[in-house]
Amino acid sequence: MSDLNSPTSPLDIMRSRIGSDWPAIRKARQNTLLRRNHLFDLFRTRDSPDTTLAIFGSVARQEVISSSDLDWILLIDGQSIPEHKEQEREIEKTLSKAKYIEPGRSGIFGKMVGSHDLVHNIGGEDDLNSNTTRRVLLLLESLPIGGREAYDRVRRQILRRYLEDDRGLRYSSGDVRIPRFLLNDLTRYWRTVTVDFVYKQRAENDKKWALRNAKLRMSRKLVFAAGLLHCFFCHLDPAAEDARRRLQAPARDLSSLIEYIEQQLSLTPLDIVAKACLLQAVRDDTIRSIFDPYDQFLAILDDEAKRSELERAQNHEDLRNSRVWEEVRAVSRLFHKGLVSLFVGDNEGLRDLTMTYGLFYLMRPIGFSTGALARGDFQRALNLLDSLDIRVVELSALRISELEPLCVALPRLDLCRFEFVSVHAPSRISLEAESWVLERLMALGRSGFPIVVHPDTIYTPNAWRQLGEKLVIENMDKRKPIGRTVSEMRTIFDALPDARFCFDIGHARQVDPTMTEASLLLGAFAERLEEVHMSEVNTASRHNPISPNAVKAFQSVATYIPETTPIILETLIDLGQSDACTEITRARQALRDQVSAAA
Repeated sequence: MSDLNSPTSPLDIMRSRIGSDWPAIRKARQNTLLRRNHLFDLFRTRDSPDTTLAIFGSVARQEVISSSDLDWILLIDGQSIPEHKEQEREIEKTLSKAKYIEPGRSGIFGKMVGSHDLVHNIGGEDDLNSNTTRRVLLLLESLPIGGREAYDRVRRQILRRYLEDDRGLRYSSGDVRIPRFLLNDLTRYWRTVTVDFVYKQRAENDKKWALRNAKLRMSRKLVFAAGLLHCFFCHLDPAAEDARRRLQAPARDLSSLIEYIEQQLSLTPLDIVAKACLLQAVRDDTIRSIFDPYDQFLAILDDEAKRSELERAQNHEDLRNSRVWEEVRAVSRLFHKGLVSLFVGDNEGLRDLTMTYGLFYLMRPIGFSTGALARGDFQRALNLLDSLDIRVVELSALRISELEPLCVALPRLDLCRFEFVSVHAPSRISLEAESWVLERLMALGRSGFPIVVHPDTIYTPNAWRQLGEKLVIENMDKRKPIGRTVSEMRTIFDALPDARFCFDIGHARQVDPTMTEASLLLGAFAERLEEVHMSEVNTASRHNPISPNAVKAFQSVATYIPETTPIILETLIDLGQSDACTEITRARQALRDQVSAAA
C-alpha cells in the first residue's frame, strides 16, 4: 500500500485541488502510521524467506480508527513444516500481549494460509469463499509486516494466473485489453460479500447487523470499486501504455502489465479512486459526493457512542429509533451516487468500460408500491416481495381508510431489507380531514419516511411545511386541476420551499405524449427529485402494466433520471394483469439499464 509519509499521494493531490480537508480520513491515516510503526517494531526481527505476516483491513486501507481490529494471516509460500504452527502461535501471542483486537470469528483470518490454494484454486469447487476472499484482499487491501519475500512472490503468482489464463488479454483482435479473468473474480468476490452478509444476518440472529451493513455500503463497496478501477486502468492509464504495446503481436508479453498492476496495488482503495478522479477529469461535485460521505462514515465509526448505537441495533425497531443509522443511510446513498457518477456519468471512457465489462450493481433501485401488488393489504404485498430481490418499496395508503391501519402496524413491520421506504398519503382528502391526516403523516415523517402527497390534497400549505424535506410532491395526471406542468408545480414549491419531488413519468406522458413536459419537469426540479413513479397511465387515469410504446416514450427522458433515484412501480398487477418480474424488466428497458457482467 502507498507510502504514508508521501505528501503526493493521489488523495493528497486531489484534496489540495478542490480545497477539502476530510479530517476523519486524515486522522485515520495518522492513526494508521502509528499502528504500522508499532507493528513493524513488534515484528522487526521477523525475516523468513518462505513466510510473511500479511495484514488486512483498516491498517492496509489506511483507515485505522480507535476500535479497529487486526485481520492477519501467516502466508506460507513453500513446503509446510511443523515450525509454521509455532510461528502462528507466536504471532497470536505477540498481538494479544500488545492488546490488539482479534480478527472476527469467520475463520478467514488469524491463521496460517498456504499459497497453493490461493494460486491454483481460482474458480471451481475447491475455491471456497474463504479462499476467494483471502486471494482478492491479498491483492486489494493487504500489507506485509517484516520480511516480504513470500508476500511478493505469492501476489505475483496470483497475478500471473489471472493474466496468463486470460487468452483474450493477449490474443484479442480488439483495441481494449482488460484483464477480464481478474475482473470476473472481483465481481464474484463482491457478490460473495453481499450474499454472505444476508447469510450472517440469519446465522447470527441479526447481531451487529447495522454495523456490518454500514461497512458493506461503504468500505466493502470502496474496495470493489478500486478493484474495477485497477482493471480499467490497464486500458485507460497512460502509465500502462508500454504494457499495452507489449501485449500486441508478435511479443504478447505480459511481464510489463504484471509490473504495472503490482505498482498500482501499492495504492490504497481511496487513493485508487482519487487517481481515477484525477486521471478522468471528474467533476468536483462527484469528487465531493464520494469523499465527503466517506469522511463522515469514518467519523461515525470513530465516535464511540455512535458505533455502540450501531452495534446495539439488531431489529427494525432499533433501526427506526436510531439517528446514527439514519446518518449512515444518508451518507451511504450519497457515496453510492458519487461512485455511479464516477463510473457511468462524468467520463465517457470509464463509462464505456463499465457498461461493457463491469458489473457494479449499478442497476437502478426498482421496487413496487404495495397498492399495486395487493390493494389495501400492505402486509400481503410485503410478503409477496419476500421472494424477490427488491430493495425499495412504497407503502400505500391511497385511500384514507388505509392510513390508520398502516400507522398502527408500521412499528411492527420488518423493513430492514429495504434500502428505501416511502409512504404514499391518501389521494383524496377533504378540508375537514386535513389536520387529522397531517397529524399522522407528521409521525411518519419524524420516523424518517418520505411522504408522497398529491398537491390537490394540500389546503393549508403552511401546516404542511412542518414535514420539511420529508414532504414529497407528485406531479399529476389530466384529471387534476394542479400539479400537471412545470408552472403549476413551481407555484406549489414556492409555497412549500423545502418539499421534494416525486416524478410520475406515467402522469407526465398522459398530460403530454410527446414527453416534452416530462423533460421540462425533470430539468426544472432535478435538485428536488426524491423518487420516480412508473406505470402506463391510460386515458381513464388507471395505472396499467408498461407497454412497448410506454417503454419507448420513457426512454426519451431516461438520461435525466439519476441512476440512484428509487423507481417505484405502480403498475396494477394485483389481479394478474402482469407479474412483478416482467414489469421490472420493462422498467429497466425503459430506463436503458445496460450494465452486464463481464464475460
